[in-house]
Amino acid sequence: MTPQRLTVFLAVAAALTAALKPGWIDTVAVASLLPLAWARARRELPRGFFRDPVFLGLTAFAGVVLLQALLGRSAPATLGAVGRAAAFWGLGKFLALSYPHRLLRGWQVFALGILVLGGGSWLLLQIGLLAPPGLNFDSIPRAALFFGIAFLAALAPCLAANHLPPWGPTLLLALLLVSTGRRATLVAVTVAALIWVRRPLHAVAVGSIAVAMATAVLLSGQAGRFMEGFSLHSPSTYERVAVWSAASHLFVEHPLLGCGFKTFKTKASPHVEAFRAAHPAAHTPERLDDAHNLVLHLAAETGILGLGAILAAFIAPLAAIWRHRADPTAALLGSLGILLLLHLQLHMHLFSGNVAAITFTILGQTTGLLAARTNEATP
Repeated sequence: MTPQRLTVFLAVAAALTAALKPGWIDTVAVASLLPLAWARARRELPRGFFRDPVFLGLTAFAGVVLLQALLGRSAPATLGAVGRAAAFWGLGKFLALSYPHRLLRGWQVFALGILVLGGGSWLLLQIGLLAPPGLNFDSIPRAALFFGIAFLAALAPCLAANHLPPWGPTLLLALLLVSTGRRATLVAVTVAALIWVRRPLHAVAVGSIAVAMATAVLLSGQAGRFMEGFSLHSPSTYERVAVWSAASHLFVEHPLLGCGFKTFKTKASPHVEAFRAAHPAAHTPERLDDAHNLVLHLAAETGILGLGAILAAFIAPLAAIWRHRADPTAALLGSLGILLLLHLQLHMHLFSGNVAAITFTILGQTTGLLAARTNEATP
């Protein structure tokens, strides 16, 4: 066993845990520190490993949270969420540095696993061997995100080889994604796939993806849902607008440091209730724990300083990977980063369990791949 092989094992464990047992994610995060410590002890950790925009952004964000704790706005224990994100960043980066030429294959296996898990669960549900899952504003967007990631990961090898994606698996993945009813995620997947377009065949491939999405919408019987306009009569729109309004108020009250990391649900409650009083709902309200928007949530909880730190951690690696998108692996990681950034504008908070795990693993792989390619190009 070497640190590199332990990293592969933990990456598989992280993927399985994120998809099947999100409650175990903290254990995997702590274990993810082991290969880094081991590699450092053996002097196998590359120099400058921590001089990384994602790690530096997380460090700055941790500084904001620590200052909040000193001021009594947040609990010191909330720093654990930032540490967990950093652990998965380290796991992803070390994996990419160790196996830069196998990442694409690894994501293929991940996509196959999600396809088998999603398709198998649907089949068992139809024949009555699986109880209907508890679906809400929290679980449905997570499922949509994982299906979207699997969709892009499955298509990447075809686009890399300049082949049109096979219609059958593409339609099946599109049906799984459409079954979640997340319109924004469908759009985000299609937009993220545009990073591949460098020649006419790629444009045709992305067009076929859009056709597969539209076909899946028609086959699923959800055309009405996907044609629905923006209206407060829609429960999902109403709940989002309520928390967006609350987040805006909190940001105005605390523009520099925010109201406190991991305090949104409590601090936003009076503003949400005021919104509901001003705009009575025709449905039974479902309380959202976060602002369902990355920018508004971070602005409300951590102010301009925290928001700036996280946006830098996101945008710096995505801007760098864009310049290397002719590399198939770089294009895949870039498309996944775009999907995450767009998805998080209408769905769950960045530091939520398995979402943080998959997000910061991808960001770590992005900066790790760039470092590996730089090393390969250096004589």
